[in-house]
Amino acid sequence: MNLTVIILAAGKGTRMKCKKKHYSKVAFTILGKPIVSYVIKAVKTIKPTTIVTVVGFGGDITSKIVKKDSEIVWQKEQKGTGHAVLQAKKYIKGGKDNYTIVLCGDAPQIRGETLKKLVNFHIKNHNDQTLVSAIVDNPFGYGRIVRDSNKRLVKVVEETDTNDKEKKIKEVNSGVVMFSNDALLKGLTQLTNNNAKHEYYLTQLISIFLKNKKKVDAMIMKDPHEMDGINDRHQLALARIALKKRLKK
Repeated sequence: MNLTVIILAAGKGTRMKCKKKHYSKVAFTILGKPIVSYVIKAVKTIKPTTIVTVVGFGGDITSKIVKKDSEIVWQKEQKGTGHAVLQAKKYIKGGKDNYTIVLCGDAPQIRGETLKKLVNFHIKNHNDQTLVSAIVDNPFGYGRIVRDSNKRLVKVVEETDTNDKEKKIKEVNSGVVMFSNDALLKGLTQLTNNNAKHEYYLTQLISIFLKNKKKVDAMIMKDPHEMDGINDRHQLALARIALKKRLKK
């Protein structure tokens, strides 16, 4: 099996309110380690063939942190998650038994065990795309997982594009997703930016895959806090508390 892992770490993180110019969000530390280092540690437990980190704002700083463990590609313009993955396209190898996992570099609570379950779930069910979802009490801000009457995954709707009914959905997208590479490579060529933010969303690949008769599914993670991203100092403090508790166990 050839497995590529793409870590999205190009975001600006304006709400972190850092006094240093060009300081990346994922470079902020928790218990002495950069945020993105926790993600890389979890990723390494599944022994990927290649790790690729997509950097952008503060990319020089992020690159120094990850260069020992990861290839580096740049996303010069922030045009969405789909656009970010396109920057790493040369590392996505086509062919049978070739896979790619995409996840966020600002979610330090992700566990290696969850990633292992994802790999097993995806391969066992012969999926072309498997999202990791979570059930939360307050879904505001997250992309909603939309299923049909048979509980099959239909689409993910971003917060800015939700209607009143979709806003009430409590199953949300964690930002972690696994693909079979042949389907991914074809799907990436069909992305569009017809949405409220005019960005290329990776979640658009669900509808593209279904149109192409590909198999998509979502695996619900046990602990929704694993997907918690860090966008401000308060969330940074909460992650520090959570990871400190985990170390004490």
